[in-house]
Amino acid sequence: MGNSLGGRIGLDMAAQRPDRLHRMVLMGAPGVGMTLTDELKALREYEPSKENMRQLLLSYFAADPAIITDDLVRTRYEASVAPGAFEAYRDMFFSPRHAGGELGITEEQVIKNVMLKDTVDGQFTTTRDVTEASLFFAAFESNALTGQSLIVSHGWVME
Repeated sequence: MGNSLGGRIGLDMAAQRPDRLHRMVLMGAPGVGMTLTDELKALREYEPSKENMRQLLLSYFAADPAIITDDLVRTRYEASVAPGAFEAYRDMFFSPRHAGGELGITEEQVIKNVMLKDTVDGQFTTTRDVTEASLFFAAFESNALTGQSLIVSHGWVME
């Protein structure tokens, strides 16, 4: 489970070690086809100062400006200048591993390493697959198959 950067770390893990993942729940995670928003651009350009923190919070991260108190600004500013914090922040946004518009993993990586990693043949089940399986079982003249569930899958199932 991951939110924001935690979700991005989960996507990286899915690409690098799909064998260690069974399911993922992501919220607000930079991912497939993500482009830089105005908010992320402003966050990347942040230079530590109380006034810059206030402007960042007011301009991009608060639907209600009343929630941006002096205490909140001070707390967030102090966190941004804690020893090593700003350097880690800059590395996250500007190191060759992270910088640029490529914030997410590719759609192909998600399909291969997450969605199809457990399939027997690396393919999605199609409506034709379901139709053919249904017709196959419908051909039996037995009453023994009534009320049964049939999962037609190449190994990938959403539960």
